[in-house]
Amino acid sequence: MISALATLAALAVASAPVETPFEGAARVVVAERGPALVQLARVTLERAVLTGDTEPRVAHRVGDLAPFGVFVTVVAPGPDGRPGETRGCFGNMESRGRTLDELVEEAALGAARFDPRVRPIAARELPGLQVIVSLVGPTVPILTVSEVDPKRQGLLVRAGDRRSVLLPGEAKTATWQLRRSLRQAGIRRGEPYELFRFQTVTLYETPSQTHRRSDDPAPSL
Repeated sequence: MISALATLAALAVASAPVETPFEGAARVVVAERGPALVQLARVTLERAVLTGDTEPRVAHRVGDLAPFGVFVTVVAPGPDGRPGETRGCFGNMESRGRTLDELVEEAALGAARFDPRVRPIAARELPGLQVIVSLVGPTVPILTVSEVDPKRQGLLVRAGDRRSVLLPGEAKTATWQLRRSLRQAGIRRGEPYELFRFQTVTLYETPSQTHRRSDDPAPSL
């Protein structure tokens, strides 16, 4: 009996998800700075929409470089209280020598004014919008989209200087995820391209949803 219980316990441990180094580092950031990063995204969004000011304000701090990339997504409420229509999404896959504050500010400005897929956010929309900050893990090269779970992993498609990023949950199937990415990047049929998958750890503006894994569905665009 004891041996059987020990075997079951070992199987349970073996089947439990293993936290990646990225997830561990991201959770430290969430615990220490999560609410402040979301608040910075909200303040930046409102500044851009209400005043038209899209100039960076965050000062660069040497020695405080971000360990990963950041995306900011702004969504309107859905009919069932869950995130609905995406009103803007913008970000960077890598830090490129910048701090988390700089990345969040840049992404929030981009979501407010520079996402070409959607109309600019209007001032009257601000009270009902939700700000979501996604911390982006390292990319992993893959051969086909069959290696991506679109609900849990994002997809980066790259062909030279052209690229497209879809965050986890933006697509219901890997095939749709790839088609959408190719279309967004302007990659035509027959052109060669590279595929990469990645994880995210995401912060919601709503207090009860401050921190989630990328296993949960993201808003749709």
